[in-house]
Amino acid sequence: MIELTKIKIENKVYVNGKVIVLDRDTITASELLEMAGFSSSV
Repeated sequence: MIELTKIKIENKVYVNGKVIVLDRDTITASELLEMAGFSSSV
């Protein structure tokens, strides 16, 4: 019998040493900046 193991792949981004785990496949630059704790307004 073969035992299968489910592997979860995480998309990690590092911003100024802070690890951000993305929970979706697409993200805008503004959303990423906000998740990192920065203002996305110019």
